[in-house]
Formats: sequence, C-alpha cells, structure tokens
Amino acid sequence: MSGFVEAAGQAMGADMVLVSRIRFPEEPVTAIAIYDRSGQASHYEYPLRGTPCEQVFIDNQPFVMGCGLQEAFPSDEDLGAFGLNSYVGMPLFHEGKCFGLVAALFRAENPPSEPILKVFKHVEDRIASGIRAYDAIQAERLELRGQVAHGRKRLEIALGASGIGVWEYDMTAGSTRWDDRMCELYGVPWQGEIVKPEEWLKFIHPDDLEAVWGNTLRAVQDRKPYQIEFRILRLDGAVRTLRSVGQYVEIEGANPGFIGCDRDITDDMALAVELKDRSREAEAANLAKSQFLANASHKLRTPLNHILSSLEILRSSGYDETQEKWLGVAKSSGQNLLNIINDFLDMTRLENRTMDVDRTAFDPRDIVEHAVEMCVGDDRSVSLRLNVHPETPQVLVSDPRRVGQVVINL
Repeated sequence: MSGFVEAAGQAMGADMVLVSRIRFPEEPVTAIAIYDRSGQASHYEYPLRGTPCEQVFIDNQPFVMGCGLQEAFPSDEDLGAFGLNSYVGMPLFHEGKCFGLVAALFRAENPPSEPILKVFKHVEDRIASGIRAYDAIQAERLELRGQVAHGRKRLEIALGASGIGVWEYDMTAGSTRWDDRMCELYGVPWQGEIVKPEEWLKFIHPDDLEAVWGNTLRAVQDRKPYQIEFRILRLDGAVRTLRSVGQYVEIEGANPGFIGCDRDITDDMALAVELKDRSREAEAANLAKSQFLANASHKLRTPLNHILSSLEILRSSGYDETQEKWLGVAKSSGQNLLNIINDFLDMTRLENRTMDVDRTAFDPRDIVEHAVEMCVGDDRSVSLRLNVHPETPQVLVSDPRRVGQVVINL
C-alpha cells in the first residue's frame, strides 16, 4: 500500500496521495498509507467533518475540485498547512458500503482528474483488499492488547494476593525500580521512585548485610540467577525475613539487568520451626510410649511365667480327669495372655526397628490346631473343621509364634 501511494504520487505529480479507512463520520479518519512530497506527514489522522473526504463519503462517488479547495472547506486547517488547492478522490466499497477512499491532493490547480480517477479505478480492488487486510491486522492487534491487558490484570491480582513484590535492576543506571508491593514489604510509601543500592542496603539486617551484598555482586558480575534469604529492618521497627530471587535479562530496547521478586517468608519460617518442635515432641512421646509398653510387658511376663510353671507342676502331680481339663484350660489361657504381651513387645520393637525373627523347626499342624482352639474356645455353637493337606510338610523352619499370629489373623 505504501509503495502504491508513493509511486502514484510521483507519477501524477501530486503533493499528497492517501488511502484512508473510514468507520463512522464522528470518528477520526486514519490514513493507513500516505505519500507527502514535503515529507511532513508520515502518519496522518484527521477529522472527517468539514473536509473534501467527507464529501466523497457522503456522496458515495468520486469528488473533484480543481481550485479554491481551502475556501470551500475552511474548517479543514490541514489544507492551509500543507498549501493544498485541488482534490481528486474516489470512494472504496466493501459489501455495498463506503469504508474508505483514495485521494490525490495538489498545490497546483486543475490537475488532470480523469486519468487520476482511471488509475484509482484500475487499482480499486487491490486497495480495498489492502484496507480489509489492515482491518484484520488491527483486529488481531486489538485482541492481543485485550489478552495482554487481561493477563496483566490477572497477574496484578495474583501478585497482590500472594504479597509478592516485583523489582527490576538496571545494570547501566545502577538503580532498581520497585512496584508498590515491594514498598509494602519494606514498609515505605510507594511513589514510583527509583531505589539506589545504598538506599536498599540501609534496610538489610546488619548480621545479613555482608552475605547479601556479596551474593548480589556475584550475581551481577556472573549474570546468573540470583536467590537469597535475608532479614530486613522496616521503618516501623519490625524485623522480617524475605526470600529474593532474580533472573538476568537482556530485552531489546532496554538496558541489561535483572528482574526478580521478593516474598515475606517470616511466617513460613516460624511455622516450620513450630512444626519441627511438634515433630520432636511427637517422637519423644512415641518413644516414651514404646518404653512404657516394653517395661510393662516385661513386668507382666515374669509373674505370668511363674503362673504357667506352677500350673505345669500341678498337672504333673496327679489329678482326676475334670481337674486335669481345667488345669489345661488355665494353662492355655495363660499362654494366650503371654502371647498378647509378646505382641505388645513386638509392636515396640517394630517402632524402634529392633525386631528379630527366630528360626526354629516346628510342625505347622500344631500351629493351625492351636489357632482353631483359640478361635473356637468354649463356644460350642461354633463349628470349625480342620483339614490338613496330605502334602503339607511335617517340619518348617521359621518363627513359630509369629507364624501363629498370621494364622490367627487369617
């Protein structure tokens, strides 16, 4: 389009040739392509009202004025500014409506209007197509601007909710620009001012100053990512801990530097300390519980073993069948209680990771028969039948007590 208006202007001897996009009479008209022999106008936007271009738009047909242009359109100050006296313009249509025009303007009077209109008519379709392409580009730009504005708004909301402050360090100027949230973190009023390094360092806690400044200098010299945690002394006297991260960037049209953000992690660190203390307390309580269970189990096992030994002695002393039965029940119950105590001991060993497994030869039938007796007990309403596969081995090597625990649980 720019190539056409320049070539047309030179060929016609025109002082100005323009292609304009017209949307509404009330809106300014944009010259999407313009040739100005004087070189004064490279981008041109003008009101439609009171101009010869309005005449083209209203009449929907070519408009020609060979002289007296400034007198005919006195409100068009640009005609006088450029010294233009004659005009040849033609409307451009899309879907039956005028949506633009092409015009040639001259300082001289009475230019050859017929050949000019013939040229315009010859390239009418291509110019109209160019305007439609311009509209498509503008629509795309408008959509992109909307997306950028929407994304920027979302980012602003997210940053505001998170309390993250954003900063930008200019390595050439040696200064940093803070946003309003950075000022909130440091407890200073935001005025969009530039922060010098020496001003920033005044906020750093004296015990952290050397590490912070050394880390910053290394990041700037090496142009590598920056991350550090440090304490600051706010103007209100509060001591806060910040985490600062930054990334070296080189953006076209801007000085090299770093872009980063700061976040207040004071509460996070306090919570971490509290969780660590609670974890230690829980571990101590768990250890105390395990020790209590172990001690209680050991104290219970000693008298229970005496009872079981005494029952065994009584059984060997000679009793009738009924007394023998009840002695057997007493011994079996005592043995079951001893197994329960041993289970408590196993639990403490598991928690302390001191569990040992015995390797003893035993008959698996005895283990299963004992489990059946445990499950049935004295309840005669319960019927439990035991069938042993003929290929079951007579001897296994493992921990019989723990195998018995598994069988009973099954």
